[in-house]
Amino acid sequence: MTPFQDADVVRLTKAAAEPDPEKILDALIDFSGAERGFLVLRDDGDLRIRAARHIEREEVRRAREKVSRTMLERALAEGHPLVATAAEVAGSRSLQQQKVRSVCILPLRSSGGLAYLDHRYEKGVFENPELLGGF
Repeated sequence: MTPFQDADVVRLTKAAAEPDPEKILDALIDFSGAERGFLVLRDDGDLRIRAARHIEREEVRRAREKVSRTMLERALAEGHPLVATAAEVAGSRSLQQQKVRSVCILPLRSSGGLAYLDHRYEKGVFENPELLGGF
């Protein structure tokens, strides 16, 4: 993965200023190298997927089935970005069913929600520490 360009940061910042969750996810996917992104918000104590996007800018169908609730809860409890290790991916039934190879979850402090990013075809997409420092 190459270092981020200034244009990536500008695009992400502009998307964050917009109220459209799909634009925010599209920018996060571009910025991070993820294949898919899910914006997850708390609603009456339950986690709800507000938006789900593919790298092709299309909606992810049946999004609720495509995230690891265990990892979402862990990221909320720890309160900092979470990158799944190879062992965690291999040990998670839900990730194995989805054939996911990389996962990163970013707590969104202002909303109390999470950005869940994954990639089904590449391992180690989110292991670059510069990536997490950019969020």
